[in-house]
Amino acid sequence: MDAVENLARPICNNCIKIAPLWSRQVELQHHVNLTSRLRIEARRHAVNDLTDGWILHRDTPGCACGLDALKVLFLRHKTKKLLEKVHLMAHFETQLREHFVRDEMDTIRMILGVGVVVILPVVLAFWITIHGGSRFWRRQKPAYAYSAALLAMVVAGGLAVVYRTTLLGADLGGYVVLFGLGAVVYGLSFLLWRPIKKALDFSTFAGVPEVSGKAIDLIQTGPFKLVRHPRYLMVAIGLIGWALMANYAGVYLVGLLSLAGLALVVWLEERDLTDRFGNAYRAYQKQVPQLVPTLASWKAYRDD
Repeated sequence: MDAVENLARPICNNCIKIAPLWSRQVELQHHVNLTSRLRIEARRHAVNDLTDGWILHRDTPGCACGLDALKVLFLRHKTKKLLEKVHLMAHFETQLREHFVRDEMDTIRMILGVGVVVILPVVLAFWITIHGGSRFWRRQKPAYAYSAALLAMVVAGGLAVVYRTTLLGADLGGYVVLFGLGAVVYGLSFLLWRPIKKALDFSTFAGVPEVSGKAIDLIQTGPFKLVRHPRYLMVAIGLIGWALMANYAGVYLVGLLSLAGLALVVWLEERDLTDRFGNAYRAYQKQVPQLVPTLASWKAYRDD
C-alpha cells in the first residue's frame, strides 16, 4: 500500500513508536529534496507557475532540451503530488509531536497520582502513631515509638502500593492549563520550606520531643508567627497542587481524606503541646491562627 495512504489512517495510540517516526521524517526530507530538485529543473526549462494557473513553455526552435509541452505538464503534476506529500508529512509530524507530548504528560500525571495515594498514607501513619500515643510513648523508650510508627508506615504503604490502581480512580484527562496551575500551587508550598527548616532542627521535625519528653522552648518565631502549624499548611498547599497536576478522581478523594487525617494530626499535636507547655501554649493559640493565615498573622510574620 502507498506510504501516503498509510499516513492518512487514524493514529493508533498503542502503535506509534520512535522507529516509524524516524522513518517518516527521513521520507519527508527525501520528498523535500526531490521537490527542490524538480523546482530547479522546471526553472531551467523556463516553466512558470508550478502550482497555479497555466504553464507556458517558451518553445525555441531546435531547443536542445527537447522538453515539449506534455513533459512540462507531467512535471507540474508530479511536483504538485510531491508538494501534497510534503504537506501531509508536515501535518503528520505535528500530530505525532502532539501525541508524544500528551503521552509524556500522562506518564508524569500518573506518577504524581501514584505518589499522592502512596506517600500520603505513609506520612499520616507516622504522625498519627507518634502524636496519637505521645502520652504513652513518653513513658517508654523512644525506640518503641519509632518501631511502632515504622510498622504502621510499612502496613499503610504496602496496602497503598497493592491497591494503587483502585486508589487512583478514573483518569479525568490531562490539561496543560490545569497542570500548570497545579505546578504553581505546589511551588507556593516551597515558600514555607526554607523558614520551617530554619526554625526546626531535625529532632523536633522528626517528633523526638513528643516521644521522649525532651524539654524544648515553645517556638513562636518565623513561620510559627504566621500559623501554629506551618508544616501542615505546607503539606496541605502542596497536596492541592499535586492533585491538580495529577487530575485523577481517586487522587482528589484521597486528598480530601488526607486533609481530614491532617486535621486529626493537628488536633492530636495541639493536645500534646497543651500538655507540655500549658498556659503558654493557650496564650499562643489566642494570638496565632491554627492553619489559615490572617492579615494580622501575615503582618507579624513579615515584620519578624
